[in-house]
Amino acid sequence: MPTSPVFIGMDGEFIGVKDGRLVTAAGYVNATKRFGVDGHPRTFELRTIPKKDSHEMVDDIHFVLNCGMTYAPRVAALDEWNANGSPFSVPLGTHIHVDAQLGQSSIDLLDYLFGIPISLAMVNASAIRYYDGYGRISDVRMDHGSTSNSKYGRSRIEYRTTPTFWQTRKITQGILDFLFTVVDAMCNKKIGHMVSIMNDTVDEFRRDSIRSTFQESTRTREEAGAYSKTILNEFNLGDDILVKYKEAITSLSARTDGNIKTGWPATEIINKKNRIVNKVMFDSVDQLCSQLSVSNTYIPVWYNSCISGGEPDVITEVGNDEDTSV
Repeated sequence: MPTSPVFIGMDGEFIGVKDGRLVTAAGYVNATKRFGVDGHPRTFELRTIPKKDSHEMVDDIHFVLNCGMTYAPRVAALDEWNANGSPFSVPLGTHIHVDAQLGQSSIDLLDYLFGIPISLAMVNASAIRYYDGYGRISDVRMDHGSTSNSKYGRSRIEYRTTPTFWQTRKITQGILDFLFTVVDAMCNKKIGHMVSIMNDTVDEFRRDSIRSTFQESTRTREEAGAYSKTILNEFNLGDDILVKYKEAITSLSARTDGNIKTGWPATEIINKKNRIVNKVMFDSVDQLCSQLSVSNTYIPVWYNSCISGGEPDVITEVGNDEDTSV
């Protein structure tokens, strides 16, 4: 089971569609919950609890989505939870939060092993993002969450290159298993051979060029994709992990239906299994803050509620006569 020595969190964006029209997320749910609203009021955002285990993160995504289906009737009644952004030309992304300090070589590896393959697999969604100025290679914010508005406490980096890739549970599991394996290798200094392969495959001059022109040039994207394929073929941190990752990328590329609702089946685990899944492995807020090296000022209310086995307030529906929350 792929694990990471540091916490990895995720927030992913999608839009709601009803009767062929784009709805405004802020008119459906409370913005600050885990099934909430992005900075733009039209866009829904799903927020995971940071995890060290990829299977627990996938369970957590499933949990939050099922809360939307079960406890928010107006949200559940939407025809689509759309991850592609089309035909509405809405740029949608997934931001990965890693509580570790990673150098430029590690971020470059994230690009060629993770960001570029996923971006190229979701060609239509990525094209929308490029047009709006998103989806840049090596798009990283450092020390994200150093204010009281943070969703995660502090994460040392926020990797922002990828579009919304978590369209089905199987695809998401394959991608996150790979991501956790790569982060584990980075944090445990097991990527020297991968850096050497990357340096032999694409020199620093070409990497700089690709960073600056990836969004604007189809030729550059094709070149970057070829480099990614070469580097991935030399990946030797777990053959099974790599096979499932490649299968996930192929499935993502072939999936024209971006409706998340059809990719994550409704389950009955919300009030049973996920009482355990959503517990955080700390006995107190102080212990959590010590582990993350942050002041408890930076730990949001919904995260505090996960301490000592409490369940987070996942979704509050708004805009109807009687608000529904869980």
